[in-house]
Amino acid sequence: MKSGFNGNLVIGSSLAHMYMKCGFVEEGERVIKRMHVHNVVAYNTLITGRAQNGCSEEAMDQYNLIKIAGFRPDKIIFVSVISSCSELATLGQGQ
Repeated sequence: MKSGFNGNLVIGSSLAHMYMKCGFVEEGERVIKRMHVHNVVAYNTLITGRAQNGCSEEAMDQYNLIKIAGFRPDKIIFVSVISSCSELATLGQGQ
């Protein structure tokens, strides 16, 4: 992680995605937090990575935070949110 990517959006999102795919959720989150700019790709990586690693509650929390911040979730985020809702047995929230 000491590669000096300086928060580059493309590199940071790719690196975080790699960590999340390998099950290193905290490392992926750390990369996202170090990025200077956050967009739907960065949040998608964070929400999907959490959902795929069994952190459904954290995925839902992040989803709610991005909605409050005014970000418009895309289709990929919605799939992760629905998956998280089913894990938490809260499908009503997925609407």
